[in-house]
Amino acid sequence: MGNSRVRRIVIRALALMLIFSLLGTHTTWAGKNDAAAIPDDALKQALIGAGADANGDGVLTERELKLLTGALDLSGRSIRDLTGLELASGVTSLNLSHNAIMDISALAALKNLISLDLSYNGIEDISGLSGLFGITSLNLSGNEISDISALYDIDAPPETLALKTLDISENYLNTVDGSEDRAVIDALFWRGCFVVFEPQKKIPVKGVALNVERLGMCPGDTATLHAAVIPDDAATQTVTWRSSDETVATVQDGVVTAVSTGTATITAVTDEGGYTNACVVSVVPGVLSSSVYTISDTEVRGVAPATDVNTFKQSFDNGAENLFVYDSDGKEFDGPMMATGMTVKLIVGGIERDSRAVVVTGDANGDGRMTIRDYVQLRLGLVGQEPLDSLYAKAGDYTQDGQLTAADFVEMRLAISGQGDAGDASRILPDLPEVSDPRVQRFLEIALKQLGKPYVWGARGPNSFDCSGFVYYCLKKSGYKLERWTADMYSRNKKWTYVDKDKLQPGDLMFYYSDDKDDGDHIGHTGIYLGNGYHIHASSDYGCIIICGVQGWYKKALAVGRRVFD
Repeated sequence: MGNSRVRRIVIRALALMLIFSLLGTHTTWAGKNDAAAIPDDALKQALIGAGADANGDGVLTERELKLLTGALDLSGRSIRDLTGLELASGVTSLNLSHNAIMDISALAALKNLISLDLSYNGIEDISGLSGLFGITSLNLSGNEISDISALYDIDAPPETLALKTLDISENYLNTVDGSEDRAVIDALFWRGCFVVFEPQKKIPVKGVALNVERLGMCPGDTATLHAAVIPDDAATQTVTWRSSDETVATVQDGVVTAVSTGTATITAVTDEGGYTNACVVSVVPGVLSSSVYTISDTEVRGVAPATDVNTFKQSFDNGAENLFVYDSDGKEFDGPMMATGMTVKLIVGGIERDSRAVVVTGDANGDGRMTIRDYVQLRLGLVGQEPLDSLYAKAGDYTQDGQLTAADFVEMRLAISGQGDAGDASRILPDLPEVSDPRVQRFLEIALKQLGKPYVWGARGPNSFDCSGFVYYCLKKSGYKLERWTADMYSRNKKWTYVDKDKLQPGDLMFYYSDDKDDGDHIGHTGIYLGNGYHIHASSDYGCIIICGVQGWYKKALAVGRRVFD
C-alpha cells in the first residue's frame, strides 16, 4: 500500500510537470505561431509553393518563415511587395528574378544572404543593399538602376569585400571612363570582384519641363523658351515645338514670335515618349487701348468719379495684370480709387510699353471724387482766382467740349445735387446681365442713378446716403414699402429670402460683417448686387455711391444675401 501511494504521488507529479512544460512551450512559441503579415498574395503563394508552409494548413506563421534556411527560389511569380520576407532571416540564397519588385528595403534584414538574384524587376533604388556585407554573388541586371554608389563607398571603402561576382548590365548606368558609375565598377574590379556591366539600356525620357509657364508679349516681340528633358541624362534630348494658334504666336526651336493680339499655347513635345509641357502666351496691344475710356496722346479721359482701381484696369484691352497705376508722387498705387493726376503704365514682359496721365471726370481737385469742393474749385478757376493747371482743367471740363465754361460748373453742380445725370453712365458701367423681372429692373435703375452722390452717415437721400439709407431709398422709390433700419436689422428681415453668397442674383441685397472685432457676427455694411461680380453701395471709404467688384475685403467680409423680389 505504501509503494502504491508513492507511485501515485510520483505519477501525479510527472503529470503536473508535463502540463507546466507544455504551458511553457506554448508561451515560448506564442508570438512565433502568429500568422505572418504578408500583404502581397503573390509572395505568400510563392512561399507556400517553395515549402514554407511546414504543417500544410495554408497559413504562414512567423515561426515557419524563421525556420527557412538555405536556398529560396521565388522567381517569376509576379511579386510586387516584399513585406514579410524579412522574417526569413535564415535564407542564404534568394532568387527574386523576373518579378515586379521596386522596393527592396525588406531585404536589409536578411543578414545571412550570400547569393541574391534581383534581375529583371523594376528596381531603381538599391540603397537597401548597403548593409548586406556578406553577399558574394549579386545579380541586378535588367532593372532601372542609374546609381550604384550604394554597392561600394569610394570615399570610405570597406576593409574587406565579400562580393565576388556582380551583374549590373541592362540598367541605366553611365559606364564611360571618368563617370561616377565607372569609378565604382573600377574600384570593385581592383578589389577582386568580377563585374558584368555591358550592355546598358538607353535612359528613357520621363517628362519635360519649361522655364516659364506664362509669357506676356506684344505684337512683334520675340522670347525664347527652354525645354529640359527629364531626366537630364536621358538618351534622347530633342523636343518638337507647336503653337495652338499661329495667327497669335509662332514658335521655331523654342523662339516664340508674337504675331497678333490673342492667346496661344506653346507646347514642347519630347520626341521619345511624347511627353508634353506648355506655356500660355498672351499677346496684348503694345499701346493702351480701351473701349470704355478716351485715350489721347497724353491722357486717359472719361474715368468716372470714385472708380475702383481694379475696375479701371479691367476696362482696358491690355489685360489688367499688365497695368500698373502710380499716384502723383510716382509711387505704385493699389487703392481705393482712381484720381486725376495719377499715371497708368502698360508693362508687358518686364518692359514699359506705354503710359498716360489719368483724368477723372469732375475731379478738379485730385481726390478721386466729384463733390462740392470740385465745382467750387472750378468756379474759382473760371473767375481767374485760382486757375486750374492742364490736367485738372480737363477734369473740370464736365461737358467734355474741350473748354472750361459756366456750363461745366452748372452741369457739375446739378449732377452732385442729384438733379443731373451724373455723367454718361453707359461709359462707366461694367458689363451687367439683363434682368427680366420689371420690379428688379426698376430697383436697379434707381440705384444706378445715384452713382457719385456723396456718402453721409445717417443720410437716406435724395442727395446723400449712408449704406442702409441707400438701400432704403432705392427700395422705397421702386414702390416697396419698408421702414428705415440699419444694415444689421435689414440682414435679419425674415420676409426676405435667405440667399447663399455664391448664389446671388441681380437685385439681391448683400450684407457684410463689421470690421469691429468686438461686434462678433454683427453686420456693418450693405449693398445691392448688380450681377457679373459687381455691386453698388454707399461707401464711406470712397465717400460716395460707387460700383465695384466683389473682391478683396468685399469678398472676405460678405456674410449673406437676401432676396427682396421673390
